[in-house]
Amino acid sequence: MKKEIESHFLQYRGKRNYLHSTDILQQILKYFFERELKHFEIFFRKPIRNVPKVMVFKKYSSKYDKISFTSFNFIMSKVKYFGYLIITKKKILKRKEYAENLIQSKIKINRKILNIFKIKGFDFIEIVSASIMKYLKKNSPEKDKKWYFAKMYLENISYKKNNNFNRIRIKVSNLSDKIYNFELFEKKSKIGVITFIKK
Repeated sequence: MKKEIESHFLQYRGKRNYLHSTDILQQILKYFFERELKHFEIFFRKPIRNVPKVMVFKKYSSKYDKISFTSFNFIMSKVKYFGYLIITKKKILKRKEYAENLIQSKIKINRKILNIFKIKGFDFIEIVSASIMKYLKKNSPEKDKKWYFAKMYLENISYKKNNNFNRIRIKVSNLSDKIYNFELFEKKSKIGVITFIKK
């Protein structure tokens, strides 16, 4: 199961010269479209600056794991899959505006709790990511080092759910000055965790 992500869908956001983690996740979900992916894990290892090729297998591949810039795994229809994003030589030529500040202006932080809700024009991962960045930049400003989305685990996710979700509560726990975990709750149930690192 191999597929190169169509380049006309891929655009840099704002002044970034690499693909935003939210765009990478959106493209993976479009790849499976209406399928529900359970126990979804994704690891963002290196910045992606060219068009990536998605490769998905039913078995773990150490070969592709070593060369992948992003890797992920999940269960679909009771079968576990392993995916890898491999960089091609195709350039990303387009750029789009990213109204991250608009999202952040609507999110309120109560100490170590972030309350997330639907904002028109943005999906789940965009809102969660921007909200977390608001917290991090307020509590540990970027000076000589920057914050990066490192990994995420979700109990389940789908293209449809990414675009339609209920209120989410995020609980913050800093493992160190450079590693923060963000636990995601829907009502009283924990639905996932996101890790950001500073480097």
